[in-house]
Amino acid sequence: MLPPTLQHMKSKGYTVFERGDYNLNIVGVRKRNGKPGKWDDHLAVFYKRGALWNSHYFECTVDPGLFYLNKRVLNVKGTAILYPGQYRGAFEKGLHKGRYPSLVQCRPVVVWRDANRDQHMDTWGSPSEAGLFGINIHKAHPTKVMNEIGAYSAGCTVVRRANDFNFFMGLIDKSIEVTGFDRFTYTLLEEWQF
Repeated sequence: MLPPTLQHMKSKGYTVFERGDYNLNIVGVRKRNGKPGKWDDHLAVFYKRGALWNSHYFECTVDPGLFYLNKRVLNVKGTAILYPGQYRGAFEKGLHKGRYPSLVQCRPVVVWRDANRDQHMDTWGSPSEAGLFGINIHKAHPTKVMNEIGAYSAGCTVVRRANDFNFFMGLIDKSIEVTGFDRFTYTLLEEWQF
């Protein structure tokens, strides 16, 4: 039986990867009434091994930290906030900022831009733009469990604990080995839509 999150994805017309072992469904869920700067979202991975579904959940943020919401340092249009949707084949294994293996953006994604620096994410209305912005899936601190997001996210999906992230990247490596595919689809959902 399909896990509820994947049932919800299907109801929205998104692709669910159901064939073959380790064909990963990578899903971010933005918390309803979440607060910028808090680790209140989650990243989930669903895949089949044989006939059985496996799932793993990781504490994360899918939003920029207050460091970037309060300053217009990367883009004069404002801080990027990933727009909900499914981004087919938009991520591949690479180096985050040239430092360590992660999933890096390789195809356009859609974002809102928040430029008013008021510590609240502007996530309503139509998205602002599409493009290659370096919206990656990576970890926060390599050894510490951070209480605040700070400068670890400028719009990326960031896993809070390094051990969780290392496990996630192990799934990426296993998927590449088993399926032969090196591009990954990321689906971002809003909790309030469930």
